[in-house]
Amino acid sequence: MRLLVVALFAHEISIIALASAASAAPITPAEEPGPAPAPIIRVYHLGGAYQAPQWHDALDEAATTLAETYNVPTAQEAAVPRERRPEARAGKAGIGWKQSARPRAKQARRPLVNLRRALPRQATVQLSHANASRWLKQAGLRWRSTGNCTDKRLRYCTSLDAVRTSTVSGLIELKQRSGCRVMVTGGTEAGHAPGPLSHGAGYKADISPNPCIDRFITQNHDRAGMRSDGSRLYRSESGTVFADEGDHWDILFR
Repeated sequence: MRLLVVALFAHEISIIALASAASAAPITPAEEPGPAPAPIIRVYHLGGAYQAPQWHDALDEAATTLAETYNVPTAQEAAVPRERRPEARAGKAGIGWKQSARPRAKQARRPLVNLRRALPRQATVQLSHANASRWLKQAGLRWRSTGNCTDKRLRYCTSLDAVRTSTVSGLIELKQRSGCRVMVTGGTEAGHAPGPLSHGAGYKADISPNPCIDRFITQNHDRAGMRSDGSRLYRSESGTVFADEGDHWDILFR
């Protein structure tokens, strides 16, 4: 068995040696490959003019329209150096696009808004007593307290703490429209009837009556019936309700 394996191994080595010798042998001129054949070139001749597809014409028209709309320079114009272009010689900035000759539409300026006047009318925030009284004082209004105090928890005080800005602006507008003296005698202090549209919620204020303000309220506002306590009611177009309680006007600013 060993002799058979050795014989086969020797035979394989002989085959490998013969193959190596054959690959190393020089090639004779007769055995060298000849030159590659010349490629076959075919020339096609179109019979008549070549018809482009319809979409090509449509694309060309669209490109022309866009070029005219946005003043795109033609190929001949683009080939001219920038410094030699007419717009550059005229002092314009030539950047490869023609200057548009269409005048720009002049935008109308929006009217300025007086924020000092608009803010109190629109805001629904609540003010401190110091800020509210300062607003009233600057507009020519005054406030008065029976107890000469501003404590919101005491019913004999007059407090504007947590009053709504719309209430303060409503008092100022009443002063400006009527031209009368306006004295605030009631605000957010304790002692008033509760409710979502009450004094404590910042929606109401009391003012002292006087012939000027009485005449303005009754002659410039519509009658709105009677309240359950017998007070006559007057209503403005904006929804402000004036209640005549005899010794003062109870005003609801919505």
